[in-house]
Amino acid sequence: MQNGGEATTEQVWQMVQALNNVSSTQEQRKQADNWLKEYQRSKGAWATLDQLLRAQGLDPTGQFFAAQTLKSKVRKDMHQLEPADRDGMANSLMTYIHTFRNGPLNVRTQLCLAFAAYAGEFDRGAKADIVQNVCAALGSSPETVPVLLDLLTLLGEEAARVQEDHYDFPPDEEHPLLVSARASALPVLNFTHQCFEGVAATDLVNRGNIVKCFTRWLRFGTVPPEQMVQSPIVQYAFTGLKETQCESLSESSSDLLCELAYISSDLSTGQPIFQMLTSQLPLLQEYFFAAVKDDNETLARAVTRVIAEMAERYVHVLCEPSPDAINMVNLVVSCSAHKDTQIAQMTYQFWYKLLKALKDAPEHRQRREEIFAPGLLRLVPIFATSAAYPEDCDDWCARARTHITTECARVYFLHICVWVVVCACVCVYNTFMYTIHVGRRMRRTNLEASE
Repeated sequence: MQNGGEATTEQVWQMVQALNNVSSTQEQRKQADNWLKEYQRSKGAWATLDQLLRAQGLDPTGQFFAAQTLKSKVRKDMHQLEPADRDGMANSLMTYIHTFRNGPLNVRTQLCLAFAAYAGEFDRGAKADIVQNVCAALGSSPETVPVLLDLLTLLGEEAARVQEDHYDFPPDEEHPLLVSARASALPVLNFTHQCFEGVAATDLVNRGNIVKCFTRWLRFGTVPPEQMVQSPIVQYAFTGLKETQCESLSESSSDLLCELAYISSDLSTGQPIFQMLTSQLPLLQEYFFAAVKDDNETLARAVTRVIAEMAERYVHVLCEPSPDAINMVNLVVSCSAHKDTQIAQMTYQFWYKLLKALKDAPEHRQRREEIFAPGLLRLVPIFATSAAYPEDCDDWCARARTHITTECARVYFLHICVWVVVCACVCVYNTFMYTIHVGRRMRRTNLEASE
């Protein structure tokens, strides 16, 4: 490598062994690491990586190195390839994925990540059929269903990333992955339902994978809200949320319910989803208080995410003081009071949005604050405690102490506290005026009685 020559597969394998061998000296590991880093940046690495991934009997360490390096080069070094080689990369990646369909799992994951990254690197104007091709290549055999599910999940995540980066592009320049994702969304969602029906109720890991894939593709499909709420996967999410013995399932279920809240924030189209989610608030409340009682932080975190996301998306509905709105705000207060500050902080964005929403309608602000005040008064000690420095802060370095008092954090916190204090003042003022009014009436009654 130092002389500009291309590395052979034997050289690469020897360096990987030297890097990972427990008997290697520190100097040998350093030399191997430097050599491999130079190799990973080289144009010639493409050919040897192909040979390594096609080699028979290669050690799993070498397979993982090759797959991980290929993923990195797809993300950063596609410009090193000729146009014909770039176009053929999809077939090569699909061959590797099929070869490692049964594992090792870490190798298969790296290859799937490489394929998703490749799909996101398409030039605009390229043929938009990559998702369809994946389904055709891996969807014909039950043996390849697990890897197809993993790959579709990653493609959905990559499509969401591309959508954020290309939101303002005209339709004729839309990214091919987005075009393919929208065209394939309904078949993919149907595929997840087929997988869900075929998985045993006790197979929580695979159920979590299916829920995760379903979630990633929801926003690309055009499923009517009335039909979506009838989905067995959507209905199962409330059950999966509490399955904390399988954290991946609980997290995936939380993601799905948060995604449903996101896509139903426009009530003109999302009313059925809104009604379905809000009807389950008593169940979410039961889950949360059970998690607090049992000190189950996994469940508390999953439920708080859902409650906070619903509150944020429906903040304008919550501004209208109704019994359901008050109950939901009180539930968010309870989440804010959780002893784990990382869980409690999930709710802070809602309080900031609620403050802004109240400012948008100043003519109704006092009436709303009076109604919400009893529950919101509980926030005063909660936020006062959150604002306090930890007891061991004197032992922190200056940078750590500065970090928790940044201008952004101070402004964000003060916005919340100002509003809470205003609500408290309104409540105290009204109580004070009511006491004066009652006192005056009592004095008037006494005077009339004495006369």
